[in-house]
Amino acid sequence: MTTGMTRLGSITIQYCPHLTKLIFNFNRLKSLSDSLFSSLQKLRTFQVKGNVISHLLRQLLKNLLSLRAVDLSQNILTGVDGELLSGLSQLDIPTIVYTIVFFVCVCGLQPDQCPLARHFPLLPEKLDGLNLCSNLISNFSSETFPSRFEELDLKGNRLVQLLPDSFGRLTSLPHLFLSMNQLIDLPEDFFGNLTALQNLDLSENQLTSLPRTIFQDLTKIKIVHLQNNNLSFLEAKLFEDQAFLEKLYLSENDLQTLPQGFFDAFFHENVMRIRRNDWSCDCHMLYLYDYVAGQGQLVEDISNVYCTALGL
Repeated sequence: MTTGMTRLGSITIQYCPHLTKLIFNFNRLKSLSDSLFSSLQKLRTFQVKGNVISHLLRQLLKNLLSLRAVDLSQNILTGVDGELLSGLSQLDIPTIVYTIVFFVCVCGLQPDQCPLARHFPLLPEKLDGLNLCSNLISNFSSETFPSRFEELDLKGNRLVQLLPDSFGRLTSLPHLFLSMNQLIDLPEDFFGNLTALQNLDLSENQLTSLPRTIFQDLTKIKIVHLQNNNLSFLEAKLFEDQAFLEKLYLSENDLQTLPQGFFDAFFHENVMRIRRNDWSCDCHMLYLYDYVAGQGQLVEDISNVYCTALGL
């Protein structure tokens, strides 16, 4: 419901005890009454995305045992009280991705003041994913995210540099989204413990190179997004352990060539995007030329794969 309302009190919905979904996205709500949900024991979905809520009372979500999804994104929250989520610890969320999206670490907070790490231990035990995209997160510790996660979305934050063990606990994580940050480089063992990883998105960062062993032992990876970075060179054996890679996106970088043997590790045909790079028209181009000539049907948008002097 989008009506431009500025206040939502408990009296507004007290006569709807069987309500299971409450959506007030893109209004002008500034606050929420602590007794807002007192009569809504069956509530499963609550969304107040795109308002101007600056704080949440610690009793707001207390005892809402049926609650499955909460979306507080695109507000102006600067922190979240740890007790806010404590009442949700008995939720049964076997498969869905929990969509609490808090605006944290804003207003000049230092990394050690960031409330992010303090709240995740209070998340439901069976929670298997978290969407934190489009926030202002710049840092977190290796203890921040529970090891049980199967999906983590940190797209569109302010990550610049990450420690080698940032995701060290996430040994069961298949899906990791780090696009639209400001990452410049990554440690060579950055993904070392993420042996279940299948889908990795590093697009729209500022990466200039990748260590040769960064994907070592990650044999389950199927999709890698590296487009829209500043990559100028890739190691020949960068993907030597990714025999079953299905999709590789390298478009819109600064690549001039791909080294001999770059495609040799792949057991089967995979879809690639290599458009809009600065491909060099010299003998170093022959390896890529031969690949495109033989596998052109797998190269998406092939009309934009060319070098300056000679067309591919």
